[in-house]
Amino acid sequence: MANTHTLTLRAARLAACLSAVGLLLFTNSATAQCSGDCDGDSSVSISELIRGVNIALGQQSVDACPAFDGNTDGSVTINELIRAVNAALSGCPPVTPATITPTMTQGLPTETPTPGGPTATATNTPTQRPIPPNCGDGNVDLDEGETCDDGNLAEGPQDFCPANCSVLACTQISPRQTFSVDINFAADTPELRVQALTVFLRYPDGLAGIPGANNDPAVVASITPGIFDGVTPNDQEYGITLVLQDQSFIGANGGTAATVEFDVCEGASQPDLESFTCTVEGATDVNFIDVPEQVNCELILH
Repeated sequence: MANTHTLTLRAARLAACLSAVGLLLFTNSATAQCSGDCDGDSSVSISELIRGVNIALGQQSVDACPAFDGNTDGSVTINELIRAVNAALSGCPPVTPATITPTMTQGLPTETPTPGGPTATATNTPTQRPIPPNCGDGNVDLDEGETCDDGNLAEGPQDFCPANCSVLACTQISPRQTFSVDINFAADTPELRVQALTVFLRYPDGLAGIPGANNDPAVVASITPGIFDGVTPNDQEYGITLVLQDQSFIGANGGTAATVEFDVCEGASQPDLESFTCTVEGATDVNFIDVPEQVNCELILH
């Protein structure tokens, strides 16, 4: 069962999306084949958006409109609703051949042919997306490319909206294309043994994603424990927080804390390591003394 904080985050994100649907009552829908096109007429209407909201609330089955379930995980998330809202407002990026390198335009991924064939990495990182002028004012300004706005420019644990006020959706490729990121940690001194660790892994939304959200079973299944045998994830669809514990209370001086498996999003190449960041948000030693400033983390992509 989701905890109170998780439910609060979901409610806040759903409220933002419902506000966006309300704005659409005075906006003509754009014609494009995209998420939320329930009847296949190459447009997303107000009634289809409302149907998607009802599915997200559990009032209708996903079968009522599978077009909303972009990652085919059997549910409709806030990001999938936002993807449909953005499509109704401004249309979807044109479909182009798969030999592409993602670039960023108005906060949405577009596709640019790469001379000589596909590239192995994607160069855009979360910080390269421009911050809209009104980002952080608490209002979701869809015309500026915002998909969320929680009233600040922070990001990380307990912050569902990133610093650029935009979370890009990730549609799973069929068949799946996955890769993994190891989260390694190390204490500053040989005698320090870490018993509990909290890390925030920021990943390039729109290029890489994790099925599900928050602490859904699909999110849990994407995490492979390393040294720490107790792992509690919270995926916010642009970054994931991992609360890790050594339940033997022996602790460790360093090593692989956990491994996270990601999906490559539709229309994207596997991102490079520079597109990810790792931050130690908390750490305690075997004596339950807080030592976050004495622990660092690094990432390995494979």
